[in-house]
Amino acid sequence: MSERYLSIARELQQDIENKVYAVGEPLPGRWDLAKRFHVTRATLDRSIQVLLQKKLVSTRRGAGTYVRQTEGTYLIGVVANHLGSLYQALIPPHFKLEEVPPDTLAARSDRIKLNRFDGVVWMMPSDRELDWLRETQQHVSQIVVNRELPGINFVSTDHRRAVYDLTAKRLRQYPEAVPVFLNPASRMHVMARREAGFLDACREAGRFYENVWMPEPFDEKLACLEKQLAPLLPTPLLIVSSVIHHSGSVAAWVRQHGLTWKKDVLYSDFDNDLPLHIFGVKMTSFIQDYQRMATLALDKLSHVIRGRESAVALLLPPTCIHGDT
Repeated sequence: MSERYLSIARELQQDIENKVYAVGEPLPGRWDLAKRFHVTRATLDRSIQVLLQKKLVSTRRGAGTYVRQTEGTYLIGVVANHLGSLYQALIPPHFKLEEVPPDTLAARSDRIKLNRFDGVVWMMPSDRELDWLRETQQHVSQIVVNRELPGINFVSTDHRRAVYDLTAKRLRQYPEAVPVFLNPASRMHVMARREAGFLDACREAGRFYENVWMPEPFDEKLACLEKQLAPLLPTPLLIVSSVIHHSGSVAAWVRQHGLTWKKDVLYSDFDNDLPLHIFGVKMTSFIQDYQRMATLALDKLSHVIRGRESAVALLLPPTCIHGDT
């Protein structure tokens, strides 16, 4: 019968509406459905096209056919330990977010489950999670927040340019200062971007620099600073920290030696908007707009899913707070 594909589509629609196939779950394979309804694969494909036109299902190449949340609504997986800034982001009205804790993706069989989403947002993924993203990106539209990666959709702070601009400016203002970059003990992709900006500025200015790998415990941080930086005194130091976590030890070390900010030591870090009484000084710091990044990422992911954009690469400048350091 020429209308057989329509009756199959109606029956499958009833199954969806009756929750036989839950939202985000796959329909049986097309060969299995063809056997169930005793039709050819071509007829079954026409039935699936009807469901697609009604926006009841979505398909992903090599991953199957999945039940959509509601007509016109996209089910978005957010890989994050907590939704964080997405709670404050402007979520598109046609998006329904579902949190996916990274620990639930350790096994390859778990990561295949990401295919049930219309799109996936990775919130500041670790290097391990970036490997998972590359593994799954061919099957579902994805975007990364606050990581800059070639060949992967992203909306990120421009870490490299921010550090470069401030370091280059201070190198011009303080030509006698020794540039010092403080790295965390465990290196991450984003820290490498910040270090690259520092190195760009130093090399462009023809300046030698010190690269210090900081331990985690506070006392060990102080000992490391003493060993690495004390021999450089009384030459002024231009210290750039990759993270806020080193700022307390730097402030303590500066006080121990009776040094003066912006004369003996210039310092900057990231995401440090703490008040004066925390460290006894208002730090110069880059403040990232996580809410804006998340909002733009969701908006751009919507465009990718709808085919309006094929690639997204947005870099946003952070706000620089020029404090007392």
